Amino acid sequence: MSSTTPIVVPSPNGRFGIRDAVDVLRSGSALDAVEAGITPVERKPGDNSVGYGAAACTGRGELAIRACTAFSVVSHLRSGEVLDDACRLALEDALALVDPYAGHFSLVALDRSGNAAAWSNRKSTYIAMTPNMSEPEARPRRVLGPTRLPHT
Repeated sequence: MSSTTPIVVPSPNGRFGIRDAVDVLRSGSALDAVEAGITPVERKPGDNSVGYGAAACTGRGELAIRACTAFSVVSHLRSGEVLDDACRLALEDALALVDPYAGHFSLVALDRSGNAAAWSNRKSTYIAMTPNMSEPEARPRRVLGPTRLPHT
């Protein structure tokens, strides 16, 4: 098997959707395969293990990796924090690290209900679109104030 061969590796409860994911992966995109694989699990009554949310970072990739910022957002959601607090706490943790190349650092996240939040250390926007919208829209990110950032 070559290192570029896609593979589906589910969590233990993913056995319900792994065949669906592989079928889609054979002829479709990896993202579509992920969706196909988690849908049967999400539809199982009482199984809420599919996820607490999702997050992604932009700007200082090295900083996001060092602080595990996307993981931190989801971890805070798992601990019961609301989405905005989870984002703020994760961003505070990342920005508390010494970064000699400090620059624009942002994150965007979704909770398991599909609510979106976006935070940054500078004023900026993110683009969003829902099925009800005819065009995408720019939305402001919440800004973590400079008085709370020890190393910027």
